[in-house]
Amino acid sequence: MNDEEKLLEELKRRNQEREAEDRKAVEEMLEREKQEQEAVKKRLAEREMEDEKSAQAMLDREKQEQEEVKKRLDEREKEEQKIFEQNQQKEQEAIKKRVEERKREDHQAAQEMLDREKKEQEAVRNRLEEREKEEKKVTKESPPEKQKTKKISASLRPPSGSVQLDTYSDTLPVYYVIIGRGPAAIINHTTLRQTEFGKKRIAGLPVMHVGFSNPWTKYMQHGMGQPPHLLNLPGFKNHPAHLLKDEGLDSREFARCVESEYQRLETFYGKEKVITNETWVVWIQTSGCEKLAGDTKNELKKDGMTDEFIGQIETKLAEEFKNKTAALRLLLMNPKPPKLLEEKDIFFIYAAYIDICTGPGRPNVLPPLRGDTDECKKARTAAWLPPEKWEDQWGYELKQRKVMNGVEAIRDEVQWETDERVCVTAGGGVGLNAAERARNENCRLDWFARTSLMETFANPRNDTILRHPKENRILRPGESKILNWKKDDEIIPCEKKLRYGYGASLENTGIFGSKVEVSLAGGDKARIKDYFNKQVGFYSASMWDCSKEYETNCGQLPSQMYDRLVIPNGQASRALGHAYFFARHLKLTPLTAAAGNMIGLNTADGKVRVLGAAAQTYDKYGVLERNNADEAGKKMWLSWDALPVSAVPDGFIFSGLNIATANEFFNDKNPNNNVNTATQDEISNILAATFGSSDAALMAKVIVENRKRPDKNGYQTILQVIDALRSDEEAKEISSLALVAELLEMGYTKSADTKLLHDI
Repeated sequence: MNDEEKLLEELKRRNQEREAEDRKAVEEMLEREKQEQEAVKKRLAEREMEDEKSAQAMLDREKQEQEEVKKRLDEREKEEQKIFEQNQQKEQEAIKKRVEERKREDHQAAQEMLDREKKEQEAVRNRLEEREKEEKKVTKESPPEKQKTKKISASLRPPSGSVQLDTYSDTLPVYYVIIGRGPAAIINHTTLRQTEFGKKRIAGLPVMHVGFSNPWTKYMQHGMGQPPHLLNLPGFKNHPAHLLKDEGLDSREFARCVESEYQRLETFYGKEKVITNETWVVWIQTSGCEKLAGDTKNELKKDGMTDEFIGQIETKLAEEFKNKTAALRLLLMNPKPPKLLEEKDIFFIYAAYIDICTGPGRPNVLPPLRGDTDECKKARTAAWLPPEKWEDQWGYELKQRKVMNGVEAIRDEVQWETDERVCVTAGGGVGLNAAERARNENCRLDWFARTSLMETFANPRNDTILRHPKENRILRPGESKILNWKKDDEIIPCEKKLRYGYGASLENTGIFGSKVEVSLAGGDKARIKDYFNKQVGFYSASMWDCSKEYETNCGQLPSQMYDRLVIPNGQASRALGHAYFFARHLKLTPLTAAAGNMIGLNTADGKVRVLGAAAQTYDKYGVLERNNADEAGKKMWLSWDALPVSAVPDGFIFSGLNIATANEFFNDKNPNNNVNTATQDEISNILAATFGSSDAALMAKVIVENRKRPDKNGYQTILQVIDALRSDEEAKEISSLALVAELLEMGYTKSADTKLLHDI
């Protein structure tokens, strides 16, 4: 083998060795990769196991936390129940003590009264004996042709402030009766006292207010739906000051103003001429002694009155009409629970005239969808039992009800506790007030409507319970319109514990211990939103779900259990307590103004009138039935259409205007020049002497059209009136628009004591 062959052989060997080394290296690399992949796979498996352990641990912690939350809630509920029972026991003991003390005081007072009556009767007998002796003496001394027989009757002293009239059988008082003690009744009284019409009508009679105290003094302090510049009260000496609460007139300021005017009347005429009688009207009769109507009897039964006591009422109504000079009499009743009523609790007073100013009606409570429950029935308090008369044990029980109507729930007599869970089942003004009270008392609130809450925010003032979607503040009045909110999904509650919803109805209720169970119906379309702008539906078929944010911040899990259920279903004009059920038989017809618009109701002889909201909600004359009303009723609601937005149908703006007109407070010599309530014709007539009839008519139209716009809601200053005229294409051409300030007013002319007329 030569050298060349040897070299080739060597190269071949080396190549084989290199290939063997390369194969080994590749095999080793593949082995390493395999080992690395197995290691990665192992680490992944270990990590998955660790993640599963962490997730399970987290679930265990969440479960433990939920159990702890539930445990704390159970403990808190037990503690609250214990405290409630302790407080209840203390209050019952205190009530029992007060009842015993009152019984002793009543017994002593009764004995003193009997002693006084005995002395008075003895004095009367002595005077009669002396008078008989004198008459016998006169008879003996008088010539025969002048001798006459005179029948003398004796009676106990009549009530303070009465006018004694010879009735041939007795000496009985007769009154000018105003049924009501609220704002409408006081507007009626003071405007009567300042007109020749009223002077002739009262004709020296004492004016008796029959009814319970002005309810506005006891409603929770809140912002009224009307701003101060619209709540000018005709005939009042003092109009409400510009004090605001939630951008509406402070309700306590309004109450103060009304009470001040009543005190002014008492002071000026004396308490013998202005009398308060805190009783309830059962029925009104003429000398024909009309029988109790069947539907009124049925309503009395619904309120719990026994057949036996209704029989006593019917027997009383059949008694002789004793006062031959009075046109009317009222059967009155003391405010007591049905089971405590006695025959002595009903009695007559006689009247020459009666004005009914009882408002829109008692609170309404609709039954749940599944049918009425005991709890809802109890929420319909007897019509003759106002909260200020709730006393003793029965009064305490009324205050402690878990289910209440909207009007009574917002009274001061009813106490709310911090952090209560509250359910409010309807919108509207009273529903809003209940929601505001929940906010004020720092309660957890679920407020919702059967369909939508949006109608509640048609009144600009009500926006103040909503939160701005982008800024950390509540809305200003009317701002929801500026934001163009039209759906419930857009509104946001203003506080963390509040929730607002829609599309849910009360299905059923029940009491469980210290809680009220609330079952709802609504289905998939029902929604409720919290402060965190989180909207949820139903958790189950009958209760609201809770967002995580609401659960965390408020400690509230989905539940049917509430501390309080408020059912604000508006006022029931076709219910006991309204004129319809105690005066309908007197055949009431429209009382109209010169333009033919209804301003009240009256009898054919004018001796009985229904005024204010009582007329504006009466039978077929309510705003919802305006198209079915007679011509006078239709014209009434056409006149209302021209008023600012806050002049709600049964509110004080429209009622006050109609009452003042009925009492001829406004006339040709003293026209209504209030720029927010005067009619277009009244404004035109006032302006005509200065601007001419053509320009005056144009200006009046602009003024009225502008004041009723939702974004304006009337005028706060005369400058706004002038600006509205200057913004109009035609009206701005009229010269001397500034003279409007001298011709129109923002309020009614204030009444001085010198304007109150003496009636004797």
